[in-house]
Amino acid sequence: MKFLTPLTLLLSFFSASAVALPRQVALASATHSASKGHAQARGRRTVRHRDLHGYFPVFSLAGTATRGVVSAVQHAGNTSLTVSVSGLAPYSIHAVHVHLGSCRAPYAGAHIYVLGFLRANSRGYASVTGPGLSPYYPATTYVIIYNSAVPALIVGCATLGRLM
Repeated sequence: MKFLTPLTLLLSFFSASAVALPRQVALASATHSASKGHAQARGRRTVRHRDLHGYFPVFSLAGTATRGVVSAVQHAGNTSLTVSVSGLAPYSIHAVHVHLGSCRAPYAGAHIYVLGFLRANSRGYASVTGPGLSPYYPATTYVIIYNSAVPALIVGCATLGRLM
């Protein structure tokens, strides 16, 4: 699922119409997306991009042994999230959601989307990668891991922060 940013909507409007794109918007679009070590030619200009990374701990909830990390990588304006956890029941399946808010009140945040499903191996380890929000909003979203046996029970939580 791709989320449209205000800049993406503006660019799609101008590209679909006969109206010329203002120079400031064209320059902003050339520098909007960022990824490290990669260059994209835009007319005669080459824009060098830089990847942004962040690693956020998964805290256990509900007396479980769940622990792990959520890694966020932003490349060319698109963000991906990877959730890696251990301490799950062997062969269990857990829904992973992204919510607005923080882990301070994990049940109070508004649901944004389902990131994916963790499928634990025989040792209780699982990992899933999915799309992040574009644009990425630090400290306003968090990732939660639901219990497979009791779907309303949250067993792990990670508040997302700034990418560097």
